[in-house]
Amino acid sequence: MRLPNPPDSCTVFTPEPLANAMVHAIGNQPDDLWLEPCVGHGTLTSALKKIGVSRARIIAVDLAKSKGPNDSYARTSRGTEFLAWSLKTRHRFTKVIANPPYINLDQLDLIIKKSARQVKGVDGEFIRDGSNCWVAFLSACLNLLKPEGSLCFLLPAAWDYANYAASLRNLLPNQFESFEIHRSRDPLFDSVRDGCVVIVGRGYKKPHCKTTRSEYESSADLISGLLHEPRYSRGAHTTVSNEKSTAILDNENSCTLGEVMGIRLGGVTGDSKYFLMTDQRRMELGLPIDCLRPVLSKSRHLVSSEMTKKEWNMLREKGARIWLFDPPPRMLKHPAVVSYLRLPTKLGGCHKGRTKIQERDLWYRTVLPERIDGFISGMSRLGPWIAFCAMPRLTATNTLYTIKFRDLLTNDQKAAWALSLIASLWQGTYKTARIYPEGLNKYEPSDLLNIKVMKIPSRVRGAQTAYRKASRLMLEGHIKKCRKFAEDWLNSH
Repeated sequence: MRLPNPPDSCTVFTPEPLANAMVHAIGNQPDDLWLEPCVGHGTLTSALKKIGVSRARIIAVDLAKSKGPNDSYARTSRGTEFLAWSLKTRHRFTKVIANPPYINLDQLDLIIKKSARQVKGVDGEFIRDGSNCWVAFLSACLNLLKPEGSLCFLLPAAWDYANYAASLRNLLPNQFESFEIHRSRDPLFDSVRDGCVVIVGRGYKKPHCKTTRSEYESSADLISGLLHEPRYSRGAHTTVSNEKSTAILDNENSCTLGEVMGIRLGGVTGDSKYFLMTDQRRMELGLPIDCLRPVLSKSRHLVSSEMTKKEWNMLREKGARIWLFDPPPRMLKHPAVVSYLRLPTKLGGCHKGRTKIQERDLWYRTVLPERIDGFISGMSRLGPWIAFCAMPRLTATNTLYTIKFRDLLTNDQKAAWALSLIASLWQGTYKTARIYPEGLNKYEPSDLLNIKVMKIPSRVRGAQTAYRKASRLMLEGHIKKCRKFAEDWLNSH
């Protein structure tokens, strides 16, 4: 059987400083047997040689047939397809270290795809089409890892958000006594746009004790984090999660955000190109303001602690899509409204066959949240924070979440809870968000409702003013100063 050559996307080689740090992260014992499943140029095997691991204790595999410069440092098998090899080998390993290929399985040769389909993932299911090669490699390596063994993998940012990696994200950490996720927001490779992730698992099959996540601004800081204990300096942010220690705030002085407010999606239009428009587009169509609703539709529209008509008008003047087509009964006979309702799809009319639109009693009336107190973005670089609604009839579409406090509160009390949300995040008590390309953090409503926050003090006079200052600091990029300010303000009242 003739094996295909590896695709170009499989040839992103591990930088030497990172390879050294990855080896350091899982350490070496005299009786360890190491596996390197995609050896490439052999940077990782070279790092193993530097710490004294003999050739006899390293098995390296690679699809490429041409000899690599460091092949002599391991028992290297060239021209070998790893996934098929993993299903047949009797070897079992105490250490696995890898920078697997990042390529969709559907783009691979049928020979490799067939092998991938025979690999079982951590959930016990076979690897599915549409997954990525790195998922198959990680799963296959896990199947070859001895109890109490360790692994270290360099992975793409998709670890944090890809649907095909969901079972790994959810189940893999609990397979190890300790599990670390190190995330660099800046790329580690010139050819990769987004940051990368290094996962470190120690003590395979032993009772799980803790999972830690460390985030870094640069690859240099990530390497430093692998070489040393995770720390908060030089831009690193660490969250520790385990059953015994997640309650950093004691129960008497804290509650969940869901006990304070309800959080729901903004209105689902079903066809945003039709229902959302700029003011210029409104005027071109001749639509009267009475048939539209002021709306916020992007996280970048949250520009202040309070969204007043002034802030909304600024967005309007900048050409943002701040109008939602939402004609009430009294406007249905207006000529411009009639024309827009009847506009053919091919000319920009509504796609009425879409599920969300067909489900509505009146296809042209988007179901909107009622009695809004504020807005939270589910996708942000800053973290979840509240922008209060201070403009009549202002609403949001489903790219934003809306909030409504459960009790009748003063403006200062509402602002105090907003400060508490920021201060509690400062203490690292929230569930880590998924991180998407370009460093965007994704929060689901359930994640937000389960955030543990400090209970606000009984006297909160001046909280509104304090929250305006805190939100300005955050929007200017001074996130740590913002959270420290919020924490200090609450502790002083």
